[in-house]
Amino acid sequence: MMEKYSVLMPLWYKENMEHLKTALLSIINQTVKPDEVVLIEDHPISGEMHDLICGLFENTGIDLNIYENFELDKKGLSSILNFGVTKCRNSLIARMDTDDIAYPDRCEAELREFEADGELALVGAWVDEFDDDPNDIKAQHTVPAFQRDIERRMKYTNPFNHPTVMFRKEVILACGNYDKDLKRNEDYDLWYRVVRNGHKCKNINRSLLRFRRGASFSKRRKNREQHLGKLAIKRRMLQDGYMTRFEYIVSYTMEKIYFVMPTGIRKTVFKLLGK
Repeated sequence: MMEKYSVLMPLWYKENMEHLKTALLSIINQTVKPDEVVLIEDHPISGEMHDLICGLFENTGIDLNIYENFELDKKGLSSILNFGVTKCRNSLIARMDTDDIAYPDRCEAELREFEADGELALVGAWVDEFDDDPNDIKAQHTVPAFQRDIERRMKYTNPFNHPTVMFRKEVILACGNYDKDLKRNEDYDLWYRVVRNGHKCKNINRSLLRFRRGASFSKRRKNREQHLGKLAIKRRMLQDGYMTRFEYIVSYTMEKIYFVMPTGIRKTVFKLLGK
């Protein structure tokens, strides 16, 4: 029998109901079902949304645990996830968002990686990106598979697709959990700490999730706070000795150039580089 796992999902009170339903069904219908699904409610949800969620989980054999913590409202995703990790009861935790769609064997594929290598702390995968129609894939965001390449990519950009990851709870807690003070780049910051502390990571070389990016995705990425946050992480890498001065200059310059690019050009670069 494969190891039990939890699925951690922040619950946005304004989420499109059809998107939410599709996302939850993609988890409920996994080839290896989760032991529990943990939803974090940082703002009161409607009765209609509550009934939809509860109805979907009836007779599934999956424990649904919804935690209300309205003190987290407007504090950002990192605070929600920091709280959520502590509420998951299993060692293995799969991240998921309420508007994405997991392929049926997503979690089984990740569980098999943990089963094959007891030293793994984190496993991710590629994603297929779409705007409105899940069957109309616009791009595939690939990420490096093995430790050496992950460590190299870390110096320049995020080497994991956040909604695809499954990780060991005890490792995440030992590395400080999601930083509650961050409003952006919470995953990049955490993965760096995981790798910096010597933990083994891997990405599966295929898409395990359909990522709903929306038509305004490129514009949302051109966010000054996110840009400055990335630069701060790179400065920390330099200070930690994780990257050389030359690598830092290259990485810093690439980030600056990417940020000032017109949105149309950024879309092309994003597609080519998988950034």
